[in-house]
Amino acid sequence: MNPIDTQHSVIDRARGCLLGLAVGDAVGTTLEFSYRGSFEPIDDMVAADRSV
Repeated sequence: MNPIDTQHSVIDRARGCLLGLAVGDAVGTTLEFSYRGSFEPIDDMVAADRSV
């Protein structure tokens, strides 16, 4: 395997990890301090209104 291809692979994997971390953090804030079973199942997410 070419060292340049390996370097790109590592960079792509690192970017994927950071993207997954950011998405997981954003999704998790919806229920962060709620007890299991104390909420209805979530099947969609709506962006916050930033016009306020």
